[in-house]
Amino acid sequence: MASCVEHFRRSVAKLVPSRDAAVAVAVSGGSDSVALTYLARQVFQRVVGITVDHRLRPESSVEAVKTGSIVTGIGAEHHVIPLEWAARPDPGKVQLAARQKRYEALFRFCREKRIRYLMTAHHMDDQLGTFLTRLSMGSSIDGLAGMREAIAWYQSPETQILRPLLRCTKVR
Repeated sequence: MASCVEHFRRSVAKLVPSRDAAVAVAVSGGSDSVALTYLARQVFQRVVGITVDHRLRPESSVEAVKTGSIVTGIGAEHHVIPLEWAARPDPGKVQLAARQKRYEALFRFCREKRIRYLMTAHHMDDQLGTFLTRLSMGSSIDGLAGMREAIAWYQSPETQILRPLLRCTKVR
């Protein structure tokens, strides 16, 4: 069985034409995104970890700094993007609002830094969860297709979002 690094290397070879390309990784501080940062650092010359500080919890800024220490310890650059909120989102819409602002901030950063590839640590278990959620909500066939491994972000088509772990389970 191929090592995780070799599996990752083969997976991203289909998505990113050059190992010299700068890649950004959305890093929450969780094990999935930290593992993705490690894997990306084994393959690419320049890896930029980006942590979005949503500022919705008092401890989030401290957590973002701790995440930065982990990311730089791996050998990647790290940047924290603090979000500004005109008003706190409605309680039932916090996750949706946070996700929208997070992706807007990540793609703005990539556009400003001229980074063409943004990796997220979504894996097969996430894909299954997305499928089941959409199925339970009566989604169309297109919606049931799930997340794609690579897609241009509609608000920033010059930057591609890559999910190189979609074919891996969390355990792997």
